Amino acid sequence: MHPLTREMAEPYVHHWERIRYVLATGWGVEDERIDLLLAALGNTLDFQTWHSLVRQQGLNDEQAVEVMVGIVRCLMSD
Repeated sequence: MHPLTREMAEPYVHHWERIRYVLATGWGVEDERIDLLLAALGNTLDFQTWHSLVRQQGLNDEQAVEVMVGIVRCLMSD
């Protein structure tokens, strides 16, 4: 990646990292499971995930949210 591109993208990347951590705090997860939760949340926030669910699978936005929340809940229910 070009250094200028990296510099321009850095605030955007940090913004989404902060969002993941803010969302993770609400789950009250033990340290050994935080990596799993952060990965699941990162996936739910990724544009490509939304694109796949809505544009390719034909869900509406509310259904896509329901699927992703269900995945995170299922992961955290163990």
